[in-house]
Amino acid sequence: MDVQGVASIFLENAQLAAPAGSFGLNGIVYHPDGYLLVAKSDEGAIFKIPLTNPAELTKVTISQDLKGIDGMLLLDNTTLHVVTNAQAKVYRLTTATAWTAATATGTFTTPPQYPTTLARRSASETYVLYSNLNALQAKQNPPVSQFSIAKVKF
Repeated sequence: MDVQGVASIFLENAQLAAPAGSFGLNGIVYHPDGYLLVAKSDEGAIFKIPLTNPAELTKVTISQDLKGIDGMLLLDNTTLHVVTNAQAKVYRLTTATAWTAATATGTFTTPPQYPTTLARRSASETYVLYSNLNALQAKQNPPVSQFSIAKVKF
């Protein structure tokens, strides 16, 4: 966005496109080293996008299947919590390579209530929000009137 408030396109890249009828980009966090980590739900991938040169985006190498990745929460420079609503799990990912690669170092299994996003209270307390849907209901896009929140425990 420029100083007059006119929006501009930050990045267009075919790697970020999603098949028709599926979620593509979903979660996003800012890293203090000057890049974004962006979740691509349909692929179960995380992309690292440098703010100074977005076209130089890279896919983070992760051995863990993250299909259905949604909300993300950066705890510190090397630790990221991610919600995978289709799997009903929260993963703790860590990196030793500035997010060129990451490893799952913890898993919290949620009830099958479609977890969507995360919030942090302190360094040791993370909470997950559920929309109280199962994965099939969520694909049908019904209105949601009940939500719940739980503390994440690895």
